[in-house]
Amino acid sequence: MTFPEDLPVLLFVRAKNIDVEGWVDLHQRQAASVKNGRMITLDGEHYLHRTHSLPITQATAAFLNTLSPR
Repeated sequence: MTFPEDLPVLLFVRAKNIDVEGWVDLHQRQAASVKNGRMITLDGEHYLHRTHSLPITQATAAFLNTLSPR
């Protein structure tokens, strides 16, 4: 799956996904396929938003601050 090239994309990905081979690589390619894409890996289980809410919030705010207004 791809995103429109001008769509900013921020992906949070489980660093060690033993269930799906190539999981991190897939998301790296997705982030690289757009002008403003970033992937952040986090150690944890499937529900990263439950255990890493503060770093996700901080990274999201920082990412949004890098975007220029339309």
